[in-house]
Amino acid sequence: MSADTVVGAITTEAAQEVADLLAEARRAAEAQLAAAREAVDAQVASACAVAEREARVEALRAVNAATLRLVRRRAELDDEQVDRVIATAERRLEAIAGGGSPRRWADALARLSQEALALAGPEARVEVRAADAGSLQRALAGADAHIVSLSGNDVPAGVRVRSADGRVEIDALLATRLRRVRDALAGDLAALLEPER
Repeated sequence: MSADTVVGAITTEAAQEVADLLAEARRAAEAQLAAAREAVDAQVASACAVAEREARVEALRAVNAATLRLVRRRAELDDEQVDRVIATAERRLEAIAGGGSPRRWADALARLSQEALALAGPEARVEVRAADAGSLQRALAGADAHIVSLSGNDVPAGVRVRSADGRVEIDALLATRLRRVRDALAGDLAALLEPER
């Protein structure tokens, strides 16, 4: 064999070896690149998932805060409305109790007293303004009750009934009843305004 043949064979073999090494290097580089891409994609997906969760949590916080502000504002407005309604009712009731509609007021006092006496029992004490005592005595003529006439400018309209032993007291004064109505309305409105869960 000639030297050229040997050199040619070595060159061919070296070229093949270089080609094989290059191919192996390309495959290894592509595998490393694919693994790096997978790792980066996984990191990006994980970061996006975390960012998305945080964004959802923050959006939910913002929505909850806005809902709470809206509920509070509605409650304030409704509270103001309830106050106006109660103030109007109070003016009208005071006008009726002050002589604006004597028959209507006498009927109301009689009904309030009879309801209270049913709870307080026999020989109960019924406290009422001096101006209302006469009509109430006529309305409760057959009842087993003691009507006490209270005089003075600061005696509130309505009745207060105490049982004979003093253990039961029924407060049916206008101011008390209006306060109860206001509390009930405020409670109903609060329940209506409560955000859905």
